[in-house]
Amino acid sequence: MKTSRLPIALLFGAALALSPAISLSQSQDDNSVTKDAKKAGNETKKGTDKAYNSTKNGSEKAYDKTKQGTKDAANSTEKSTEKAYDKTKEGTKDAADSTEKGTKKAWNKTKDATTGDDSKKPQ
Repeated sequence: MKTSRLPIALLFGAALALSPAISLSQSQDDNSVTKDAKKAGNETKKGTDKAYNSTKNGSEKAYDKTKQGTKDAANSTEKSTEKAYDKTKEGTKDAADSTEKGTKKAWNKTKDATTGDDSKKPQ
């Protein structure tokens, strides 16, 4: 049995002729995959940048609010302390004046009682 070499040669020739077309379609798929990967990488980078900027802006706003709140609290405390100081100063002065007057009054009564001034003795 003798086989003809022509059909086998045609089959191999066809396979060789189609192989570049198959490899070209594969490289196009590879390009598509590469493009998709690059696009995904760029989208990830953009998303990361947006998240970073949002976090940064939020942190700056929180810092500014905290700073302002601290200043307000410090000013309020300072004003309250000054008011308390003034009230204490007034109260202390009033108490000192009252004590001085009371002491003088007591001294005078004691002095009068010890000198024997009968006009001021209780009856």
